Amino acid sequence: MNDPPAPLQNAPPAAPEPAEHRRRPPRERHSFAARLFGYDLFISFALGHLPRGTQSYASDLARQLRERDFAVFYSEDEAAPGDELNETLKRALARARILVVIANKGMLQRPGWVQTEVETFRALHPERPIIPISIDGALTDPELVPAISNWLPVGDTIWLDEPLEAVAHGIASRDVVTRLCLAPTHMRASQWWRATVTGVGLALVALTASSIWSEHRAREHANEALAEAQRAQRAEARAVAELRNSTGLRLRAESSAMLAGLRPDPDERALLQLLAALRLGGAERPPDAEAEGELLASLRHERFLVRLVGTADEFIAMAVSPGGERLVTVADDHTLQLWNARTATPLGAPIEADANTTRAIAFSPDGRSLITGSNDTTLRLWDVGDTTLEPALAFPFTGHMDAVRSAIYSPDGSLVASGSDDRTAMLWDVRTSKPTVPPLTGHRDAVTAVAFSPDGKRLVTGSNDNTLRLWDVATGRAIGKPFIGHTDSVRCVAFSPDGKRLVSGGWDDTLIIWDVARGRPAAPPLVGHDGLVRSVTFSRDGREILSAGEDGTLRLWDAATGAPLGEPLAGHGDA
Repeated sequence: MNDPPAPLQNAPPAAPEPAEHRRRPPRERHSFAARLFGYDLFISFALGHLPRGTQSYASDLARQLRERDFAVFYSEDEAAPGDELNETLKRALARARILVVIANKGMLQRPGWVQTEVETFRALHPERPIIPISIDGALTDPELVPAISNWLPVGDTIWLDEPLEAVAHGIASRDVVTRLCLAPTHMRASQWWRATVTGVGLALVALTASSIWSEHRAREHANEALAEAQRAQRAEARAVAELRNSTGLRLRAESSAMLAGLRPDPDERALLQLLAALRLGGAERPPDAEAEGELLASLRHERFLVRLVGTADEFIAMAVSPGGERLVTVADDHTLQLWNARTATPLGAPIEADANTTRAIAFSPDGRSLITGSNDTTLRLWDVGDTTLEPALAFPFTGHMDAVRSAIYSPDGSLVASGSDDRTAMLWDVRTSKPTVPPLTGHRDAVTAVAFSPDGKRLVTGSNDNTLRLWDVATGRAIGKPFIGHTDSVRCVAFSPDGKRLVSGGWDDTLIIWDVARGRPAAPPLVGHDGLVRSVTFSRDGREILSAGEDGTLRLWDAATGAPLGEPLAGHGDA
């Protein structure tokens, strides 16, 4: 289609189309229906006036069809012809459903762009109809029909007839317009457009209704969630109240067991638990009268309880003065602290005992001196004042080859005995700080405990080799054979006031009462502690034995029979 079709044979030469028509730019006047769904009818005609042009008639025909709600492509409105079929016309032909051709004799003699439009439409849409309008019987002229049959075959085609007067006046007849209105068998573009607009409107209405319904449901769900949250809050409040009540009852029951000695917990904890039970009632409940009564009764019962509060470090050892009015503690921070034993108030500031941990500590019989043994293998002597502790010697006692584990004064205060991890015990002259005899050897492991007999003539040692040994203080010689009975290390030992018996405690969780003269147990092992027995002593009359254990309790025993006396003394929270 680069060149326009050749004119018909024997036809008069075609007059050139006016230049203004060829160069006039397209005028776009698409409707929304046409933009979206194409054209119902494409009107193809020759520009100009009779005898060839039918522009006025085509314009009126397009007007009347549009008034009847058709989407019509009218080329003067859309694009003027030029040197070749422009893109606007091509697009319109591609989107047209019916091609209407206005055929008068002048146009058939020189079809020009009308032929091009028909051929393009037939190529694009072979099955779509082409409706000719025969002006003044042009399509029945026997001279013209054969010449146009190659591009506009009308032999089997039904066309519309229009008189020449209608074209001359530029007014399409009602009959032609009516019959053209019946030609489309499809839904018109405008109908598609209205259906689309209606569908969009209905969709918007449905969307709006859905949004309103969703908002309503969301509000209902929010109200339900709020109600559920309020129910959950009430349930949580009830659960908290029940938990507080049950916790208060449990704390009261535990504290009662502690105060009765049925649990190895300190009395302070029992009092604190009673106070917590009292406060668990909160502002909305009155205080628990029973908890309040138990707390007041416990405070009256424990009014003489005194607790030492030193540093955050663990207490390693403690010694009580002979009169019981003062005591000294050794903390894990290597410090010594003097205390008023009746008021539990510290006397003076803590002093550095040693750069290493102090393991052993003992008062002299007169309470004026103190001996300490350390991990650095030495012993140190201290003067005890009313409120002070001061070093008594410029130099420590030296002689052990390993850490000092135990130390004690003789009854007259002239000697000190010590036991060490070097498997020896030593006897020291307090005045000279020198050993009085060579080291006491014989144990196969560390010497962990030492004790003088009441007359000061004998010394007993306990060891990690599970045995005890008896020594002559004057000569340093062993007396008899080792005392064998413990199944684990011996941790502590003490003489009875008459010197005839010994008691020892060990890692095997037992105490053993010994017959000194015979060197054997005087009764079966005393069983009761749940763990290591750390310290033992006889009462002053020798009838009772007191022991302290790793289980945090103290226990009283009948020294003659080994039977336990009463319930364990519970109060400490640790060994």
